[in-house]
Amino acid sequence: MKRKASFIITFILCIVSTVAAYGGNGQRVVAVDDGLYDAMCALYFSQGMAAPSSTGPWTVAEMDMMLERIDVSRLSAGERRLYDMIADELGRRPRFQPDDALAIDAGIVFSPYMYVHSNSDDFTNPDDWSNDGWWGDWNRMESLLAIPLEISIGDHMYGYTEIQAGANRSMLADIHEIGQVSADANGQVTSVTTSPSSVSYSGRNILSNVFLLPPGEGNDFNLNFPYSAFASAGGEHWNLMIGRQKLSWGPGVTGNLMIGDQIPYHNNARFSAFTRSFKYTFSVSSFIHPMNYTFRVHETDPRDGQDKWFDYLDLYYDQARPREGLSMFIAHRLEWRIGERADMAITEAIMYQSESGNIDLSVLSPTALFHNYYIRGNANSLLSFELDMTIFRNFNFYAVFLIDEINGPGEYDSDEPFPPSAFGAQVGIRTSWPMEHGYLYGSLEGVYTDPFLYLRDDGRDPRGSGAYGVNFIVAVPEYVNGTGGQRVANYSLEFLGYRYGNDSIVADLNLGWKDYRGWSMEGNFMYLVQGVMDRYSRWSMVDRDVMGPTSSSSLGSYIYDDHRVKDAVSHTLLFTISADVQITDWLTIEGKADCVTIFNYMNMKGRRASDFQFSIGIIMSY
Repeated sequence: MKRKASFIITFILCIVSTVAAYGGNGQRVVAVDDGLYDAMCALYFSQGMAAPSSTGPWTVAEMDMMLERIDVSRLSAGERRLYDMIADELGRRPRFQPDDALAIDAGIVFSPYMYVHSNSDDFTNPDDWSNDGWWGDWNRMESLLAIPLEISIGDHMYGYTEIQAGANRSMLADIHEIGQVSADANGQVTSVTTSPSSVSYSGRNILSNVFLLPPGEGNDFNLNFPYSAFASAGGEHWNLMIGRQKLSWGPGVTGNLMIGDQIPYHNNARFSAFTRSFKYTFSVSSFIHPMNYTFRVHETDPRDGQDKWFDYLDLYYDQARPREGLSMFIAHRLEWRIGERADMAITEAIMYQSESGNIDLSVLSPTALFHNYYIRGNANSLLSFELDMTIFRNFNFYAVFLIDEINGPGEYDSDEPFPPSAFGAQVGIRTSWPMEHGYLYGSLEGVYTDPFLYLRDDGRDPRGSGAYGVNFIVAVPEYVNGTGGQRVANYSLEFLGYRYGNDSIVADLNLGWKDYRGWSMEGNFMYLVQGVMDRYSRWSMVDRDVMGPTSSSSLGSYIYDDHRVKDAVSHTLLFTISADVQITDWLTIEGKADCVTIFNYMNMKGRRASDFQFSIGIIMSY
């Protein structure tokens, strides 16, 4: 008996000493949709400090440095409780440690959800029209099962992947025939045939992510995972991350002008270097070249009656066909703090494209000015300026200005067409009030985007190239199962920058409460004004600049036969209430209700559509 007790004590001491030897891994990554960054912002605002770096995701080493800026002696009881919660999460220990250099963590999350909405006639396919971009719960459901896996090697290497089991969008999909265009080597159309390769979304009022239950089927299993899988390595003041992960660059509440978090993932390589007052980030994301989802048709230009080549989109592709070309979003970003109350950021980026798949290595220079390469045939550039200030304690102000296209003095003659100017602007106020049992937070934000923002060439310029556009709209591939045993792969087009895209005006009011005792509630009101220009609109030279929102356009569309059916500015009113309650350490219930009304629905004058949406989920995690 003594020998057995001695063995147990020795075993326990070994485990304790192993855990004590593990110093934590500063390269562990905090995702952009993790609530930890929002909690850090709330603590900063309550201390009268500007927001920490808005270039996400972040490493634990960087967030530890953020936390070190807080003067603990000045914190109230509620603020100290928030501080301790952040510190505890950053110092979280892994579950398994085979030796003093290796740490492994794994979990399991089971999340059955049900989705209900009232209007199954109008609200079916959110991919068709950009002003339905708010529709997310139905279009991309939560995974039924998620198994996150983490590994740390020493203090400087970290890896993560997440295995998921859930329903894909085929639960809403039906396959129907679409015209396929064949052409010879000179681009001349030789035949037009039909084949079962297109997806439409049928109207259903009730849906669940439990894909084995009706109306789901076993083949509705989502085979697009992992959405997050990467390796991270670095030191106390730097990090290199390679893999697949969601990005977010900017302070926006409704979205960001440079890089929005609505894209499910970036295939990305990213380097960051940071101190207490400075951060530099260089990022390269790989996307699918537009030549893989366009086809050409010879038809009459409605503006001048001339026969020309027009490019259209075919978003349903054959997996057996090799992808061609190269498309990369390359960006570098500088952030620096001015004292404690102000933070500034400058970001320059280009979308670089090559039909041959070759790359000019000069575009990978981390300190060059991309715009000054003057390679318009291969690239399109963006430039943004950001200011974040907390002038008064508990109130934070931010402003972002984005430049896509601007014409310098004398660049074009006064009597010749010129590229349309394209800008975006975002301003907002955020507030937070930590209290004994939680913190109150809120925001007020306004956004304006020009009609031609994120768009570029449609092939009508004298170069005769770039017909598909060197723009900031990217294709996310998704494998979709359809009815009748059909299997198709679908390209979902997303704005790389702002969630609601171009030709928009947004006003958003948000108010919420996060309780330390395990519950939260949030209310949101959004007013969205959307012009007729969208992600499918053609770009063109103009004889005068165009301000949005626009109510008519003669430019045509890459995907619709007749773009002129859109003849009005749409107005959307969206009310949202969401709440969650943590019942135990492993059980949480959350729900969300949306009430939406759209005037001039689909930008068609006099058309109105309304919908009530409700979702509820049970999250069981270990």
